[in-house]
Amino acid sequence: MYHRMQTFNMGSKTGSFKQISVITTVACDFFSTYLITEGMNAFVPKHVHRSINSEKFQPFNADLRHLVHRKHSLWNHCIKSRNDQVYKEYKIVRNKVKRETVKLIQKEQAKISAECKSNPKIFWKYVNRKTKNKDNVSDLKWQNDKGNERTAEIDSDKAHNLADFFLLCTQLNIMRTLNTG
Repeated sequence: MYHRMQTFNMGSKTGSFKQISVITTVACDFFSTYLITEGMNAFVPKHVHRSINSEKFQPFNADLRHLVHRKHSLWNHCIKSRNDQVYKEYKIVRNKVKRETVKLIQKEQAKISAECKSNPKIFWKYVNRKTKNKDNVSDLKWQNDKGNERTAEIDSDKAHNLADFFLLCTQLNIMRTLNTG
């Protein structure tokens, strides 16, 4: 089909098909470069692509990372050598790391508290990040009245058994106070 069109186009003495193809090419270029680009700039909202890590609070500067690395290496050296001098140096670096991390946490909290009126989303992000419970209660093992070992794996069973245990403890404390009093 394309071959027939090409031979027909070559055979034309007026060259009208060539002119039409050139005009359509120019029109397509104009359409794609001007209309679509200008329309996109005018009506399509621009979105700045951010990496996932840019939104996370990353307060560790190079000095703090160096201190943490030094603390880990001193701890490994201390465990291997059992030297008191190395342990003292480890404690000094450990306390420096602790002080710096506490300062950074306090700085983050001050920033959030200063911005919470104007931007409550930051405040609630912080609250949700800090209040999520990620640790589960591990399986509970106990012996029942007959001496058989039992295991609670479901959360409701764990809650029930812990409530029974605390009830038993309070009953024992009451019995002790009645016997001594």
